[in-house]
Amino acid sequence: MMRVRSAAAIAIHEFFRENEFFLVHTPVLTTNDAEGGGEAFSVTVANKEKEKNKAEEEFFGSPASLTVSGQLHLESAAYGLKRAYNFNPAFRAERQQSRRHLSEFWMVEAEMAFLDNFDGLLFWMENMLKSVTEKVLQTAAADFKYHMDHVAPKNHTALIEKMAESSFVRVPYDEAMRILEKHSMQFNTPPKKGENLHRDHEVFLVKHCGDVPVFVTEFLASCKPFYAREMTGDRSKVLAADLVVPEIGELFGGSLREHRYDVLRKKCQSAGQLETLGWYLELRKLGCPPCGGFGMGFERYVQFLLGIPSIKDAIPYPRWIDHCAL
Repeated sequence: MMRVRSAAAIAIHEFFRENEFFLVHTPVLTTNDAEGGGEAFSVTVANKEKEKNKAEEEFFGSPASLTVSGQLHLESAAYGLKRAYNFNPAFRAERQQSRRHLSEFWMVEAEMAFLDNFDGLLFWMENMLKSVTEKVLQTAAADFKYHMDHVAPKNHTALIEKMAESSFVRVPYDEAMRILEKHSMQFNTPPKKGENLHRDHEVFLVKHCGDVPVFVTEFLASCKPFYAREMTGDRSKVLAADLVVPEIGELFGGSLREHRYDVLRKKCQSAGQLETLGWYLELRKLGCPPCGGFGMGFERYVQFLLGIPSIKDAIPYPRWIDHCAL
């Protein structure tokens, strides 16, 4: 696993270099919550005297946390670099002890200025997944074959090959809900319009579409972060997509970003982040171009590539609630 993981990381950097992206090291310490989920780890000084004096000022002057995503900072860099990406650790204080959750994991994120075409955004996600996988299968062929022969589920190689050879399916959110509602008795948690899909919904949808990756598009705005751009003619929906893959569910998430100042200001206000995201709003006053981007969970990619059942087995030193060994 670790040798294939290493090959995958190198292939990702090569993909972005070949496509003229610049690597940006976005901060791990931040005062922003890009996802707005409230699952960030707070950062404090390890000082008992400070604990006694609750009135003492915050170390950074305001509450800080470990990053859940570098997207906002990366977007600001893309305005100057045109194409930017990062490959950083991310942290989420999720209390689930499932096979899908880690408290510390790695994210691959990309932002592209002057991207005003939703189809173009989907192209980048599909192209990256196929290109990186092709490179890994070339550079780590022996390790991949050993894993397929001795560890992975039967026929997993065929699943990966089918992904590489197929055009990905596109299913609007409303259509996905109709499909899922017809089969709602099969799920522990029935699908509910206005909410994101659960993993079992995503895996079912992929099987329904022939076991090839599926772009779920045109989400309701309530399902996505505040920065996703509203659809022209229907403000209840946004130009966002999740790429869901066999066995894993969501692997990529992306959207065109809202670049209109007045619209974004209202969204920040509704999200309760008007004060902390003042700098992000200011970018819209400086003639910023349309922008779009995506993120991919690296451990989920390793899971998908190798057919690993638990995400905890896709990283060398996993951390989750009540577990931070070593």
